[in-house]
Amino acid sequence: MQQIEYRRFDDLQRRFGIRRSTAYELIGAGKIKSVAVRKKGARTGIRLIDFHSVREFFREDDKATFR
Repeated sequence: MQQIEYRRFDDLQRRFGIRRSTAYELIGAGKIKSVAVRKKGARTGIRLIDFHSVREFFREDDKATFR
């Protein structure tokens, strides 16, 4: 069973070396997934990155690289 794991941008950079600006580009391109968490009616909140989607991105990237 797959464990759901969402983390912050700092964790993304520490674990995978992906900086915030690059992460936003990947999110915008639909290559990795994220969610914005905020209180109802709030303008600000935090964005969490789906680490499973990041791992999948690297797996797919590896497959494309070695073809």
